[in-house]
Amino acid sequence: MLDAYSEMVTKLVEDYYDGVMRYTTSSFLRMKLGDVLKRRGLAPYIYESPEEAREHEAQRDAE
Repeated sequence: MLDAYSEMVTKLVEDYYDGVMRYTTSSFLRMKLGDVLKRRGLAPYIYESPEEAREHEAQRDAE
């Protein structure tokens, strides 16, 4: 399932997005998805909450 998910994300990002941020409260899922995304050359960081993702995006935009 993780490989199918990462293939879907790759295709969506290539076709429709300028970028993507991911978050999940599950540390197990962050670890597993991070490994799969890293193997596929995608950014492996997955945030713990939508607030954390928004904070990181705001900091990135300020730079």
